[in-house]
Amino acid sequence: MIRVNVFRQILFASIFSLFAWGQCAHAVVIDINQHEGYVEYLGVTGLAKGRNAPFRMLVPDDWNRQLIVYARGTGSATKLMVIFENGEPVIVPELDPSSGLPILGLTPLINVPGKPPGDNSDNDQLEADWLARGFALVASDYKPDPRFIVEGKLGWVVEDGIQDTLEVTRQARRILLFWSNHHRLPRRTMLIGRSQGSAIALKINETKPWLYDGVITGCTVGAGTPRVWDIGLGFALAFDAAFGWENTNESSESTPWGSPEGGDIPVTLDFEADVAPTVVRYLSDPENYGLFEFIRLVSGLPFEGFYPPGNPNNPTPGKSEFNWLFCVFRCIVTTHSATN
Repeated sequence: MIRVNVFRQILFASIFSLFAWGQCAHAVVIDINQHEGYVEYLGVTGLAKGRNAPFRMLVPDDWNRQLIVYARGTGSATKLMVIFENGEPVIVPELDPSSGLPILGLTPLINVPGKPPGDNSDNDQLEADWLARGFALVASDYKPDPRFIVEGKLGWVVEDGIQDTLEVTRQARRILLFWSNHHRLPRRTMLIGRSQGSAIALKINETKPWLYDGVITGCTVGAGTPRVWDIGLGFALAFDAAFGWENTNESSESTPWGSPEGGDIPVTLDFEADVAPTVVRYLSDPENYGLFEFIRLVSGLPFEGFYPPGNPNNPTPGKSEFNWLFCVFRCIVTTHSATN
């Protein structure tokens, strides 16, 4: 029985690879870089279909025959770096010097408060750990949105993400079988999706479960869209009842977050510039603690992790960098901007 199962796996993998080679040979490898202990492949997906999402793949010399495919969240998977122009720091994408393609993070890029802009150290360490354990890694930056770097806008690109994640998986199999020194298909392929990427991973698993041996999602958008945004609506209504939703910006040209007549959130609203300073001001007043607890309880959010690090109301200061308060606010504002 074991031999039959192994034969079936080999037969299926061979048929899949040949099919992918003939039907989906649209991803293009543009540059190959040899590093100590691994080989880096850079290219774009779906070129013949008018798609140009960059992808990056790492194959360790001591490959364990397992492949990890990463589906990124909103924004971009591009690693960032800081350069100085006229003495001022400017955040720019990290590019491959020979091909000019962006260098993508193959593990979740998480912006940790307090770290310098463009600090990819956490991501780099996780990437190095996975490589040291023998995993091949691949990811694409589907439909890159330049607004993410320039304006901090987030793009909701689930449909593009599904297409490019499938394409980069096929390309990774072709690289391992035909391009790499291993000349073998992976024995196990895992799909990891974070945030928006979780929706991509779950959809792929529902429609094409045979392509992956397992799916892991983090910061998962898995409750269904209506339920997810009902949470945001309840949060917004609770904040409106506690503090008022209109004209809470302190700038000279105040931008209302809404209006008593039921106006929508302005498309030009910026979370960092317009929302965060006001919320921080409210949080700094101890008399507002009861109002924030009202918002938390109405929204059904946990006490631990609700308040930002360093806030007196945070029961575990320094333990967690994540906080629900700013997370929900950011989702409300940035998702509205992304859809307009």
